[in-house]
Amino acid sequence: MEKLGKMFSIAVCMMLLAVSSSFCGEIDILVKKLMKKGVLEPGEAQQILTETNEQQRKQLAKGELDGLPGWVQKLELKGDFRLRHQWDDEITYERVRYRLRFRLKGEAEVTKGVKTSFGLCTGGTDPRSTNQTLENSFETKGIWLDYAYVDYAAGKMVSLAGGKIPIGTVIWIPSDLLWDGDITLEGGLVKISNNDFYINTAALIIDEIKTESNDPMLYLIQPVVNIKVGDIGLKLAAAYYNFAGVKKNSLDHTRGTNTTVSGNLKYDYDSLGAGMELSTGKLYFPKVAVFGEGISTFDPDDGNIGYLAGLKFGDSKISSAGQWEFKGMFRTLERDSWLDIFPDSDSYGGDTAVQGFEVVWTYGLGKNMTLGFDYYNMKKLKTGDNEQKKLLQSDLVFKF
Repeated sequence: MEKLGKMFSIAVCMMLLAVSSSFCGEIDILVKKLMKKGVLEPGEAQQILTETNEQQRKQLAKGELDGLPGWVQKLELKGDFRLRHQWDDEITYERVRYRLRFRLKGEAEVTKGVKTSFGLCTGGTDPRSTNQTLENSFETKGIWLDYAYVDYAAGKMVSLAGGKIPIGTVIWIPSDLLWDGDITLEGGLVKISNNDFYINTAALIIDEIKTESNDPMLYLIQPVVNIKVGDIGLKLAAAYYNFAGVKKNSLDHTRGTNTTVSGNLKYDYDSLGAGMELSTGKLYFPKVAVFGEGISTFDPDDGNIGYLAGLKFGDSKISSAGQWEFKGMFRTLERDSWLDIFPDSDSYGGDTAVQGFEVVWTYGLGKNMTLGFDYYNMKKLKTGDNEQKKLLQSDLVFKF
């Protein structure tokens, strides 16, 4: 009789599971009560709960979970929060700031092959910063649209995207020599991929000037190849940047370090870039990699070269307590090697005509928690050490 009652209880649980996962709470309660009374063994109870959760996941993925609107089931959210202590050693003074950054990211499948993504963040109108400084008598902090775009998988090899798009989606960047990681580009992207080879092509809008028809634009093509032999990985990329409407214009957020004539840019900054990363896991550390990036503009005769060389080692991914990574880089960015509206804003404020090194150490405090230190020592090219700037950022990051 006891065996019959046990079989009946299991059958009831499985019927509830089959009918609808909206009863998952009731199933949990029932299973726990039956286990306490000795009707179910712990292993049997766990199996029922596992199958319930699996059924929920399947229905959630299809947007068919009872009791929840379809858009809630399709929307995936994640984000991070960062607390920062920042010390700046400027040319004539020192400055200490406490800063924060909050980012919320969402992604939803509209229909098969079509996804929309968005990001909200702290920051302001500066495209190279999502930080908010703690100041001004506890004033509230603004939340801005960081990015929003649609992505369409047109086939096995082709995908299209349009809108305001994170830099890493449009261009593979092994470093922040040319592009600050906070920048989100605006325009359209076509990506063609075939196994370990892909090509990024994009038409990007820099500005819209109502009094002119020749608006500043950037046209990009970047072939990228990924080669893996055993435990050794090599990633190589070349990039051609074609700027239109830049020469004889003045761009927003300029640092004023490019060559100008009567306040307008002298050159058009068409350029050829290259990037690489060579990594292995067979050395003393879980991962060791050397990486680099270079750029050369066509128009000016001198001051047209930029390059970065770096080394990193430690854990390949920091996902739990005790894992860590160290990274060191040396960079040179000559005056007209690149537009000064794009480079890393922490490297001498984002100026060109600079040179120096950066070291970064990141340590895992626990799952989704890291502690990091980022130190820059930069100086102006051909002006001596009297124009040297140092920067130290200490970060606590929490991901969710």
